[in-house]
Amino acid sequence: MQKAIRPIIRDLIAAYEGIQISIDGTLFTFFKKFLLVAGDNKGIHELLEMMTSFSSMARFCRFCYIHKYERSNFNIKHFKKRAHHQFIEIARIISRNPSTTIKSIFSQKGFPYISYVPEFNIIDQCPVDTAHSETEGHMKEELQCLLSFLIKQNKITMSQFNTRLSKLRKALEIAEYVPDELSLDFVQGRKEYMHKADEIYYLSFF
Repeated sequence: MQKAIRPIIRDLIAAYEGIQISIDGTLFTFFKKFLLVAGDNKGIHELLEMMTSFSSMARFCRFCYIHKYERSNFNIKHFKKRAHHQFIEIARIISRNPSTTIKSIFSQKGFPYISYVPEFNIIDQCPVDTAHSETEGHMKEELQCLLSFLIKQNKITMSQFNTRLSKLRKALEIAEYVPDELSLDFVQGRKEYMHKADEIYYLSFF
């Protein structure tokens, strides 16, 4: 990917330094600043020369240094944000010595060419992939917490909920996106709901 984006990066650098255009004999200089890069998590990680195997790499987040084993008991007091200058320094070390163990420690694999764009911050200007992070990640846990709260407050029973779910299945044109029913184990967080992100999305509108 780094070779493929180099011409684009050169154009962005040129635009930042100023492009002169003649309009009706008058010379104007236009300046442009690169604001952000939007993409899915895998694409952004490839662009930043980070590892892309989210299930196996130790530090999977491009915004902080959380370890994969800390996900279930993360403490905000231990939060350490990735910094742009540290990211670049680690990338330089890796590019000089590709065999270094730092690669696996920080989940970086090389030097990102995009870092040559002036005033571009790798951490702050590559925003969160909300489609994957929310729909495939947090929404399931949020749904579990919501349903568990409603049941504990006697606002709804599992039987009533699954009746609503059945009606929702019939109302939707693509009914297979909604499960037949949910179990109390799922609602109380003791069981994972392993269906596709689309199913969780539709289920959230129960």
